[in-house]
Amino acid sequence: QKWSSIPRSVDKLWLVEVIAVAGDFRGRGLARVLMEFGMEKAIDRGVHAAASEVVANASIALFAKYDYVLLKEVIHSEYRGEDGLPVFVCPEGEKAAQLLFKMLKSSTNVMH
Repeated sequence: QKWSSIPRSVDKLWLVEVIAVAGDFRGRGLARVLMEFGMEKAIDRGVHAAASEVVANASIALFAKYDYVLLKEVIHSEYRGEDGLPVFVCPEGEKAAQLLFKMLKSSTNVMH
C-alpha cells in the first residue's frame, strides 16, 4: 500500500535502505558523500527514481537536502502490537517514519 504512491512510470527504483555514519565521524560530510555516490551509481545504471523509509531526524534532514519529497508518513503511536504496546520505539524520540521519494535525472543534477 505504501509503495502505491510511487508513480507508475518508474520502472527502475533505487531503494535506499540505510545511510549511517558512526558518531565519531559525523559532521565531516560523509553522509553527503555516501548519498551522492549512491545517486551517481544509480543514474549510471539507468535508475529513474529513488525511495527510502526513514525514521531518524538526521536522516530526514539529509534526504530533504537532496529534494526528496514526502509520500507517506506513519505515526508510530498508531501501530500497536497485540499486547497494546507500541510496535515502534525510537531511542531518539522520533514520532514517525517517512516514505521519501525523488526522481533522478542525470549526474549533473546530483550535486548540491
